[in-house]
Amino acid sequence: MILFLFEVGKPYDVLYGLTATGIDATTGLPTFVSPQGNPMKLHDNPKRSDFVALGFTTPPYTGTFGLTFEWKSFTLDADFYYVSGGVRRYNYKYARMSDEAYRNAVAGMTEKTWWNKGDNDKVYHTRFVSSASQTLLQYANSTNVGRSDYLRLSMLSLRYRIPRNLLQHIGYVVQYAYCGIQASNLFTLTSYAESDPESGRLSGTLQPVVAFNLNLTF
Repeated sequence: MILFLFEVGKPYDVLYGLTATGIDATTGLPTFVSPQGNPMKLHDNPKRSDFVALGFTTPPYTGTFGLTFEWKSFTLDADFYYVSGGVRRYNYKYARMSDEAYRNAVAGMTEKTWWNKGDNDKVYHTRFVSSASQTLLQYANSTNVGRSDYLRLSMLSLRYRIPRNLLQHIGYVVQYAYCGIQASNLFTLTSYAESDPESGRLSGTLQPVVAFNLNLTF
């Protein structure tokens, strides 16, 4: 559950959540504390004062910049798109049991999941959580929300302008010509864990596209 609390004079897109302190090594259950430092139980109904601002769901900073390099008849263009200052909740609907095999699994999930008493420094809580203990797990918290900053190479192209002395062999029918290759969405640099920072899912991300082109001017 994503919780938005609206206050006069405050930004409308602030994501509020709980403060998590990790996974209990004995029970495998996540632990939470209130802003006052008091432990919270999983079946507690949180109050307004238990929630803290985790960040903005709409990144406040976005922009683009480009680079162009030319050498003789070659031109290289690169366009970048960046997003900064936002947060997004992780999608934890991952495969844990055989009946969930249709879901995605992330690398290293088995090693990071609590399985037995004494497992320390785990990221994912035990699979067996009673429905009565899942009240706090419905809300965003400080461990299942990450910064959605990223830098994407949105376009990279390399063009070659065919020299006029080569065009002479076809009788100046073609006045200007160039050929090239262009690629989009080649890579994304981000600290957002496990999935795409833009969609928040392991599926539905922008796929790389490569195109070849030939331009002729008569």
